[in-house]
Amino acid sequence: MDAADRLQVILADLNRSQVKELNAFGQTVVNWFREIVNSFEIVKTEYVVDKKNGKARRKDHRLTSSMIENRNKLVKQIKNNANGYTNWKRFRNRVLYVLNRPAFRLEPFEKEDKGK
Repeated sequence: MDAADRLQVILADLNRSQVKELNAFGQTVVNWFREIVNSFEIVKTEYVVDKKNGKARRKDHRLTSSMIENRNKLVKQIKNNANGYTNWKRFRNRVLYVLNRPAFRLEPFEKEDKGK
């Protein structure tokens, strides 16, 4: 029985319930059914050797949006910590630096004309 089949069993139980909150939750699961099932599917398997005992263990990777959510959170934190940026280039450079430090090249800012 795979994740989709197990989720269908849970949905059947939720739909038979007399509790309206569980019925509403069941509808939410129906709306997000494909995404929930995808989160259980293994997209990559690798074997990692444990440094302490030298034993190999299996590491399964699943498809999630956690990396994107983490990036969004970091951008919001940068913006909030600075109390807003007025210079777009500085904000963009700060975000690029924080999200990908090894790939970021520091370049001098262009001087802006102040009415000269």
